[in-house]
Amino acid sequence: MRKNAKMEKASKSISEISLKIDRLTGQVSAIESVISKGGKVAEKNVLNLIELLLNEQLKLDTIITTDGDVKLQRKMQVVFYFVLAREF
Repeated sequence: MRKNAKMEKASKSISEISLKIDRLTGQVSAIESVISKGGKVAEKNVLNLIELLLNEQLKLDTIITTDGDVKLQRKMQVVFYFVLAREF
């Protein structure tokens, strides 16, 4: 039972991080939209967004998974994060 509880906790943490990353993705899209239209974005805003994304990445790195499904879920979020980070 203890192993199941750990897997559920890891899965819940990954889901929460995923939700936060989805929200940050909206901010990235907004910044991209402004820049693509020739607008300017304050460096402070970009740096703040990068910091928030890095914090979520660090949270993902601290999640230890052994279950295949949870491990795959975590890996997918890490890959998504790196794809998002490359857009910046």
